[in-house]
Amino acid sequence: MLKKKRFLGYKRALDEAGIAYKSSLAFHGHVDYDYGVEAGEMIAKIKSETTATFVTADVVAAGVITGLHNKNVSVPKEISIIGFDNIPMAKMIVPSLTTINQNIYEKGIRSMEQLISVIETNEKGSKDRILMPLEVIERKSVKKLNS
Repeated sequence: MLKKKRFLGYKRALDEAGIAYKSSLAFHGHVDYDYGVEAGEMIAKIKSETTATFVTADVVAAGVITGLHNKNVSVPKEISIIGFDNIPMAKMIVPSLTTINQNIYEKGIRSMEQLISVIETNEKGSKDRILMPLEVIERKSVKKLNS
């Protein structure tokens, strides 16, 4: 479910930027490092078609960087990589990973407040979406473009 929401957000961002979605540039697999390595090696084969890759989880992005490195593709010189989650490992990867940070602590508090409300009132929880702010953490895996 989470992976699907992130993917739909990616497609919406492409649409908002006026960029056509190409299924040949989207990779789907396990959310783990090993799949990231595999995906990185596949991306290396088509790197002429893209300048950047958004990866739905930092652990996968770490693997993508390794897979690209295995195929002698330089991050960020030849392709930029951005992850999602801002896990502690993101700043240890070489190059350090630009990522999207979400406040997991605040997300947990909001979830518990809703759960407690449902328990105390014995009513169904709200179906309203709660949007939590996200923050781009800029590191070294994204190439700076000349403005």
